[in-house]
Amino acid sequence: MKKVIVTVILTLVVLFFGFYIYISSGAYDISQLAPHNKLTKSIIQITTHNSIEKRLKGIIVPNDLKDSTKIMSGFKPYTEMCSGCHGAPGEPNDMVKGWYPK
Repeated sequence: MKKVIVTVILTLVVLFFGFYIYISSGAYDISQLAPHNKLTKSIIQITTHNSIEKRLKGIIVPNDLKDSTKIMSGFKPYTEMCSGCHGAPGEPNDMVKGWYPK
């Protein structure tokens, strides 16, 4: 039994270091220009979902989100602080092109 446990632990250590060397090497193309494989897409989706869910706890969503006054009040801050990176409806965002240079 001790031999099995040692084998499992050594296997996990070798896998960990192999994975670490792979991600540290920069061999995997993480850019949006290269399509991700199914495993990577799955890991990204799970990580994104769980990260958002964890940070949403305790946030109370206002019940007046469909109020046009509330929507209009968000345009100015979004335009000033967010649209530079995230873009705005009908306005192409040239800055994005520089994020993934050829």
